Amino acid sequence: GALALQILNALAALDVPVRRYTIVDLSQPLKARQQDTLRDHADLVHWATALPEQLNGIVIGNEVLDAMPVQLLQRTGGVWHARGVVWRDGALAWEDRPTDLRPPLEVEGDHDYLTEIHPQGEAFVRTLGHKLQAGAIFLLDYGYPEGEYYHEQRHMGTVMCHQAHRADGNPLVDVGRKDITAHVNFTGIGVAAQDAGLEVLGYTSQ
Repeated sequence: GALALQILNALAALDVPVRRYTIVDLSQPLKARQQDTLRDHADLVHWATALPEQLNGIVIGNEVLDAMPVQLLQRTGGVWHARGVVWRDGALAWEDRPTDLRPPLEVEGDHDYLTEIHPQGEAFVRTLGHKLQAGAIFLLDYGYPEGEYYHEQRHMGTVMCHQAHRADGNPLVDVGRKDITAHVNFTGIGVAAQDAGLEVLGYTSQ
């Protein structure tokens, strides 16, 4: 609710009328915290557990895309593999299987290379595009344009885990106790938006 509070306070200071501010969240504990944070705007804020069939207004997604599952791709010996998780010898382990999936850009060189593609995040943006009747969508996140995302030197991927103010790169340890994120390919998100009939207004840093 912190960003929502800043937005509502800023709009009030500018005398911009707000008819309704809807938060889509499945977590009841988070909803309770949001209600406390936003108590000064209680008459404006509503909660929902799913997107409506039609959207008219401004959609704000703050670090939504980087929390969505990604598909890991590993190039080993010049061959692309889909990386998945298996149970082996009493523990979780990575397993790579040959795949026809590829990054959207050819990665130069023949060195081993780990990266991600974002089918779920792109599908989410297409869903927003189909639902939005009038308005705009602002997606705030960590990421790169496609040329930087799939640069030949970025060979370790971008998946990171966060737990108790510590970061590590192994999602198979302390499963269920860490936030797992991956950076966003903003070019892919922009193309998905255009595929859904949206116009990309721009791309900028915070």
